[in-house]
Amino acid sequence: MSTLAISQSGDILERAKTAFFDNPRLFALSVILLVVAGTTALLTMSAEEDPRITNRTAVVLTVDPGASAPRVAQLVTEPLESALKKIEEVDEIRSTSSNGLSSIRVTLDDRITKTDEAFGRVRDALDDAVTLLPPTARSPMFIDNRSGAYTVMASITWASDTSPNLVIMRRTALELQDRLQNVPGSQLVTLHGIGDEEIVASLRPNALSALGLSPTDVSRAVATADAKASAGTLDSPLYNLSVEVRGEIDTLDRLRGVPVVSGPDGSHLRLGDIATMDRAIVEPQVELATVDGQRSVIVATRLQEGLRVTGWAERVKAEITAFEAELGPGLEMEVVFDQGDYAEDRFGALFKNLITGAAIVVLILFFTLGWRAALAVSLAIPLTGLATLTILKS
Repeated sequence: MSTLAISQSGDILERAKTAFFDNPRLFALSVILLVVAGTTALLTMSAEEDPRITNRTAVVLTVDPGASAPRVAQLVTEPLESALKKIEEVDEIRSTSSNGLSSIRVTLDDRITKTDEAFGRVRDALDDAVTLLPPTARSPMFIDNRSGAYTVMASITWASDTSPNLVIMRRTALELQDRLQNVPGSQLVTLHGIGDEEIVASLRPNALSALGLSPTDVSRAVATADAKASAGTLDSPLYNLSVEVRGEIDTLDRLRGVPVVSGPDGSHLRLGDIATMDRAIVEPQVELATVDGQRSVIVATRLQEGLRVTGWAERVKAEITAFEAELGPGLEMEVVFDQGDYAEDRFGALFKNLITGAAIVVLILFFTLGWRAALAVSLAIPLTGLATLTILKS
């Protein structure tokens, strides 16, 4: 049986050699086809510095301010774990409950190749489980993008001698984030070194004492004025619509106009009369970033899988340069990391070494085999490389 198989293979190779020898045009056409296919594969195949690893692990973080560890475990961690256990793609769940924080690590089964679909079902399960959490708990944060290295990182630095305006820095970084996300080939754009934005209301103690109010009374008035509850439903044979009252607090002027005390004559004392309001970054800040000792915000981008890093990085840097020209006073921008230049140098050195090695082999062959045999072998080296690239690309 083995002898027959070897004999058939030998016959096929012999017929192929005879066909190329008897038909020079077929041989030339095959070589041209191989060169074109290999060159196309070389110019279009993915090229980036760091390998991609299929991420099968995600972390679910849920904050419940002021809750003890046993309360977090019972009221936050257990309901979320029960919802996640119903997903058949989930292989392992590990959780840690501490004061005010629930951390759940979710690992998918090794057989799962399309992790996006599986993680989508995990997000849906978490959204459904939010109604089971206590009112004091915040919505779970699902983090599944920690694998993989960033490709280009830019910094927005406060270069003025005055105190850094963190709100301006954050909003500038958010605008840059939106623009980089729209660059073709961008997979992920994230901010680092800055927290969320909040509105800080500084109450005047003398005004509170004169009115006989406490900060709790003011907080209750603000919560009552922030209309978010449903006002009813509109039912019909075709539709079932929820009716909501407009009036949510979305601007500083709206917050200043919140009535705190109402008089018998219908007059109102508003929050703006007893407090000053401003926008700030949530304290305490969980992360800080500095560049050359100056407070900064880092905008990090990641390339989509299967693309060439060099061309994409050039488009990102061009967008950063255009955005830099629009910066306000006191702000500076700088590209602090560019994988494109690094990868280009590495790939350039690789091709240089390959060409040098091939040239040495050809030179030795000319002295040992003669120019005819050396020429045939010399042509076989690049053709073999192009054939390998064609196979890898397909």
